Amino acid sequence: MVIAIPLGIAAVNENNAEAIPYSYQLFSDKLKVVTDFEKEYTETHGKFKNSDRVSARENIEGYWRDHYPKMDNLEDRFKNEMTRVNRKNNALSVWFPTTFYQLTAVESSSRGFARVFQIGSK
Repeated sequence: MVIAIPLGIAAVNENNAEAIPYSYQLFSDKLKVVTDFEKEYTETHGKFKNSDRVSARENIEGYWRDHYPKMDNLEDRFKNEMTRVNRKNNALSVWFPTTFYQLTAVESSSRGFARVFQIGSK
């Protein structure tokens, strides 16, 4: 029992970790938002000209108004998925002394999921 239960909890947590989306996918989706904006801008206005600053400013403000919130939404979805998996992991780990000890040791050493969320917090 002492060995089987922590191994079972570790196996479940490992399977839950596979549900976390890859950060590479997040970064490629954010890059797609930026490149779509650049493509849209060059198709409508051509190459940037220093003399046409008013139009460029309007387009940049349009980026912050329309495209940047898309990137924020992508990051929020990623963070919510990570939080969901982390909560499930923590809930399972609390029920047995050895897994609880491991959870608290990892989190207190700043190597756990909580540290990931502190780094990117707004």
